[in-house]
Parts: sequence; structure tokens; C-alpha cells
Amino acid sequence: MHDIFLSYASVDRDKARRVAEALAGRGWSVWWDRDIPPGKSFDQVIEEAIEGARCVVVIWTRGSVESHWVKTEASEGLQRRVLVPVLADEVKIPLEFRRIQAASLVAWDGSQAHPEFAKLCASIEAVMGAPAPAAPKPAAAAPRRRWISALVVAGVAAVVCFILYGTVRIRAMQRVLVERKTKVNLTNMRSTLLSYYAERDKSKPFEMMSYFKLLPTAIPAEAPPYHGPWSSIESFAPGKVPDDRGGWAYLKPNGEGAGEFVVNCTHTDSAGKIWSQY
Repeated sequence: MHDIFLSYASVDRDKARRVAEALAGRGWSVWWDRDIPPGKSFDQVIEEAIEGARCVVVIWTRGSVESHWVKTEASEGLQRRVLVPVLADEVKIPLEFRRIQAASLVAWDGSQAHPEFAKLCASIEAVMGAPAPAAPKPAAAAPRRRWISALVVAGVAAVVCFILYGTVRIRAMQRVLVERKTKVNLTNMRSTLLSYYAERDKSKPFEMMSYFKLLPTAIPAEAPPYHGPWSSIESFAPGKVPDDRGGWAYLKPNGEGAGEFVVNCTHTDSAGKIWSQY
């Protein structure tokens, strides 16, 4: 359970980190690092986190106003009346969320004393109250007991490190397996595209998009930890590039040809290669 659920587009992770650290410095607990634990899906983790939060802070940027996930999270906060919007870029907030005044952190220098950051904190306090005061520090242990405490701490630390190492390894293996599945799906989709192109005697790209809409929706693209399984297909005009919405992207050709079919993700996989460049 956290005080604040921080909603943002994945391309704005650095901005989100600054806001999260500043809010934590005020005494609130903030959920923002979207690691997906083993055995759970992306949307399941998001749903549990947002339902357990007392306040939903949405960072509106050029990327987030186009993000399906951010709009969904903002809608949840609006419905529960715990939404607090923040402007990090000079953009127009989506219509359904404009009724709530947003603090502007466009020129924020990261300081706690900045007037717009103070305005943000005041809006959060209006939703759920001021952060709880820090618990008093316990009295120092007696000298003769310190060595026992040190041994206990060392033992616990060793166990925790072992568990964390195993968890990290498992997550890494799970990520590689999911990535392999997406790459196999990408190959199959491209083969379908080329077969259709050949069978229709080099049909035009817009006809191909009509064909794509007939494909089974159970062929997902998943790019952990940035995008969960998503089978939608976005069509881009010649010369345009993927917009990192997840799922698939069809890049229309400048002239003749079948075009290019890629994963709609501008992040890197576990091998360090950008998804949309495969």
C-alpha cells in the first residue's frame, strides 16, 4: 500500500523519478517503479497499485497525453476523486481531465521550496491529508548487545542478498523468454505480410492494413518491462517512426513495396537492441 500512485509515460521516467523523490522527501510513500514481479501481468500489477493508493498524481507531458495507459490511470483517479494533475511539458491536457487545476513543473528546478511544487503538495494534502510524522528513532542498544545485533543484521542481509539474487535471475530469464516469444511473433507477422503482398500481386499498403484488421487479436507483442502483451496494430505514414505505444507498428513504404512491420517500442530489449529496429 502506498500513499501516492505516480502515473507517467515510460519515456518520461527521469521526470517521474525527480517528482517521486521530491514527494518521498515530504514523507509520502510513492509507487512509481513499474517492475513486474514473477507470476503477475503488467495490468494486474498496475491495477493493484492504483487501487491501493490514496492519491493518483498524473504527470502530463507530450508523451503521456498520447498514452492509453496514462489516460486509463487518470480516469481511475478521477472516478475516485483522488486525481492530482501535474504539467511537466507545455501541452494541452486531455479534455476530460481539464476541470482539475494542474500544478506546472515545466520550469521546476527540483527544489522543495519551488512555489509550483508547494502547490502540488497542497493539492495532495487536500486529497489525503499531510504525511504522517516520522517515527522517533529507537534508543541506542547497550554496548554489550551490539555485537549480537551486528551478527543478526549480517545474517539477515546475507539471506536477503541470496533471495534478491535469485529473484533477479528469475526475472531476467522470464524477460528473455517473453522477448523470444515476441520475436517469433514478429517473424510470423512479417511472413504473413509478405505472403499477402505476393498473393495479391503487390497490393497497396492501405489494402494491407485492411487485411491486418482481420488477423486474430491473440498475436501479441510484449516488450517487458515497458509494455505488456498488446496485439493492436498502428499504421504510420511514410517517413514516420513508431511512437512507443506498445503492440505492433506498420510503417508504410515511400514507394512500391510491402512496407515494414515492427514492434511499436522505442526501448531496448535485454540484449541492448531497440525493439523497433528489429
